[in-house]
Amino acid sequence: MPVVGYGQLKGGLEDFKLLDIKIGYSIPIGNYASTGKNDFESGYAKPGLALGAGYYHMFRDIIGLGGSLGLNFHGYDAAARQRAIYENDPTVTEAFVEGSRYTNLTITVGPVINARLSENLSILLHLEAGAMFTFRPEQEFSITNQQGTNSLSLKSITGTAFAANFGMAFRYHATERTGFSLFADYFYGNPKYDYLTYQFPNWIEIKGNQDVMYINAGMSLTYIIGY
Repeated sequence: MPVVGYGQLKGGLEDFKLLDIKIGYSIPIGNYASTGKNDFESGYAKPGLALGAGYYHMFRDIIGLGGSLGLNFHGYDAAARQRAIYENDPTVTEAFVEGSRYTNLTITVGPVINARLSENLSILLHLEAGAMFTFRPEQEFSITNQQGTNSLSLKSITGTAFAANFGMAFRYHATERTGFSLFADYFYGNPKYDYLTYQFPNWIEIKGNQDVMYINAGMSLTYIIGY
């Protein structure tokens, strides 16, 4: 049985598999992070934790097919939403806002390129598409103006959408089987939501879409398997 050399595992195989375990920082961008308006399109999302895993089957040294599973937690900036209420409606004399957090689950697949840069370094690029499931935060509003106090309660709901995910990782190969990477991934989805909410004394139906965009950056542990 032929012996596979250390250098070959870093970029010389024609059929091998990579498993990445990721942890990092997730930064909301675009309307998802917007805090300027008092509307349902502005997400008021705050940076949070990113967890993920990637599995890549390299049919040749450079070209392969991969899949990713991502789980992201973003806070909800209730203080900024409260300020926006005052700024956008001068008749408001008192406002109170509180909310939980966003949770985004993504499942994507697509082509991947894994290229060796040197004996110990390689770069991985991936472009994937799939599904995004967004769990919107619970939100409570209490707004007082000259007409009295109005309360609004928004319950958590799941929105689903097509998801795009692309990114890269710079990897240092520590051993034949393991490596450590610095990665950056971009995610986009436009989940639809449709739910009933209670605004005293009536129930209100809310329908809409919200752009969900964020960038994950962090470190990953890579295992080379299945060669």
